[in-house]
Amino acid sequence: MAIDMNLVKQLRERSSVGFADCKSALEESKGDIEKAYEILRKKGIAKLSKRSDKTSEHGWIGTYLHNGQLLGLAIVMSETDFVSQGKDFQEFAKELAMQVASQNPTYIKIEDVPADVLAKEKGELKAIIIATGSEVSLAMEAYAQLEGVRVVSMPCAEEFVKQDAAYREAVLPASIRARVAVEAAHVDYWWKFVGLDGKVIGMTTYGESAPAKDLFEFFGITTDAVVAAVKELTA
Repeated sequence: MAIDMNLVKQLRERSSVGFADCKSALEESKGDIEKAYEILRKKGIAKLSKRSDKTSEHGWIGTYLHNGQLLGLAIVMSETDFVSQGKDFQEFAKELAMQVASQNPTYIKIEDVPADVLAKEKGELKAIIIATGSEVSLAMEAYAQLEGVRVVSMPCAEEFVKQDAAYREAVLPASIRARVAVEAAHVDYWWKFVGLDGKVIGMTTYGESAPAKDLFEFFGITTDAVVAAVKELTA
């Protein structure tokens, strides 16, 4: 069937997809623009896995100024300037900037976030668990099962070592040698924080490819492992 070029234009403006793909989708949907849009959406999802090695060199900076004081910025990248110049793309960037501003962030870069005590010890301090990122949840689960344990979140170790000695001592007292670090990646980096008397729960070999939950179990990066390590060090 002959496709009305006005429909192609409408679909292209709505989807930011090329002329040929829009025309093909309309032909497949027999001129139904809603069905054509859904066809393009599904094809776009299917293409994502094939484009993982592509670079995004174009984009748009979304901005949002809240009460004339707090400015939110969001940089959203795309592969082509055709996409980044689209109205929907730019609105998306602005929406992200609004979300950034609404969170009232204390820090802008991960490097600016110092280590801090996430959970204080119950009773006398006997051991310290150090974690960062997704591993913090494991540390907190272990904390709930233990007494006399402090959980330290260290999102940027490099920033922590830049702090003055008094701060570092307050977070990681030298007198507490029972320390366990939890690291989903390789363990070597964390020995300088746990010392020779401590333990690091993490990988000691090359990684594997599998769902995160299965990998954590495979490498023994579990709540039970953290609890066991703390109990061994404080026995």
